[in-house]
Amino acid sequence: MLSKRRTDQLKKFLRSLQIPVKDLRLYDRGLTHKSFANEQNLDYNNETLEFLGDSVLQLVVNEYLFLTYPGFKESKLSRIKSFVVSKKNLYKLAKDLRLGSALLVGKGEMNTGGLIKESNLANALEAVIGAFYLDRGLIKVQKTLLPLLIPQISLMAENKVDFDNKSQLQEYAQRVFRTRPVYRVIETRGPEHNMVFRISVFINDRNFGTGEGTRKIMAEEQAARNALTQIHQQERAVDAGSPES
Repeated sequence: MLSKRRTDQLKKFLRSLQIPVKDLRLYDRGLTHKSFANEQNLDYNNETLEFLGDSVLQLVVNEYLFLTYPGFKESKLSRIKSFVVSKKNLYKLAKDLRLGSALLVGKGEMNTGGLIKESNLANALEAVIGAFYLDRGLIKVQKTLLPLLIPQISLMAENKVDFDNKSQLQEYAQRVFRTRPVYRVIETRGPEHNMVFRISVFINDRNFGTGEGTRKIMAEEQAARNALTQIHQQERAVDAGSPES
């Protein structure tokens, strides 16, 4: 049973999103960080709803991109999607929506800025999307979510947002492996005034790609680009090998 204070807090936040609610408890769960759940001995937190919301978000964005930009190549659609569902973009959206006003975090987490942390806010927004999907279904989610995302999608489609390969790879690594890519210099050659760097990018100690350049940043960018190419090729191979339904 939710307290009156918590009920009012949730309703105020959801009203600002114009979300028509059936089961308020789903949103309470979506806005309960594990640190708060641990302190209060609750048997739920928002992590599994975050997992669901991430999938729902990607489906909504992918369908919109497919229907809206039929002439775009798969690589550009993937690039737009990666930016729109990135933690950085979700964090900005969560701040704009004042999501922190309804997020419950533990005292220790609060003392370290838990209500303004990028990961906490972005993850909680995904959890709210998951709760909304369970509560009202996909069509309602699309009608509410897309107007919030379309401005960024349009900017990406018009190449007005700088989203480089390193940023894309970092988002992929965080989403799939829950870690960050690590760039390592594996070779240098040439005179000191014109040295060439050979750098590989690793995710969980696995080499995903290698690049070269006369500056480290150039070699890292090329390594990230090669890693993304490899990842997209593997994804297409998996899709091609999937049995027909």
